[in-house]
Amino acid sequence: MTAVLVDVRGREPTGDPEIDDTNANLVTAINAGIVQIDLFIARGRVLLAEAARSGPNQPEVSE
Repeated sequence: MTAVLVDVRGREPTGDPEIDDTNANLVTAINAGIVQIDLFIARGRVLLAEAARSGPNQPEVSE
């Protein structure tokens, strides 16, 4: 994704509104995807930290 993002961001406007709008939308979608991946990783780290704190032999708590 980052390679595509660098490529699209580096392009000069074509003068064709449809292509330029599509490129802008693609940049927006890639940025949103990167944010979602970062959030997913952050949440995974929190879950791992919580699991490490509770210890391996702690009984599970049902909600």
